Amino acid sequence: MFKTILVPTDGSEHAKKAVALASDIAGKYGARLVLLHVALQGATADEMNRLVDVKKLPKSVRETVSRFQRIQRAAMSMPESVGVSIPLPDEVLDAVADVVLDDAERVAKKAGVKKMKRIIKHGRPARCILAAESDEKADLIVMGSRGLGNLEGMLIGSVSHKVSSLSRSTCVTVK
Repeated sequence: MFKTILVPTDGSEHAKKAVALASDIAGKYGARLVLLHVALQGATADEMNRLVDVKKLPKSVRETVSRFQRIQRAAMSMPESVGVSIPLPDEVLDAVADVVLDDAERVAKKAGVKKMKRIIKHGRPARCILAAESDEKADLIVMGSRGLGNLEGMLIGSVSHKVSSLSRSTCVTVK
């Protein structure tokens, strides 16, 4: 029935449920599972701590996250720094993506998935997901209804809503 299943994951609880469902379907149908992580551009060190177990990151990356936390705290203590956030470098975002995808891959293997691909992209999540759908010729997208997005996502529309509206594939949104 399904040949290629795309499952975007950011490590959130809804995304973890989506990975489990997509893995179950892929295992049953012998479908190829494409695990996609779109890096959280502009994320701060504190946001990374909510996203992933920092102990799973390589030591050099943990040190970078710690250094950025200290810099952020110092910046926030200055009166003129209202609303200032210092984003993490791409190398940290990629390391976090690896941890998120490692966790998803373990779930997929446990469900019996034999064919799997991992993708890390940088950019706007909905656009990256739709591009991956096209590139990978996915015929099913399984994704969480809410991820780690910020208030902006609630105001201008969620990623899952955009993807399901613009996708050519069947979309399943998981709560």
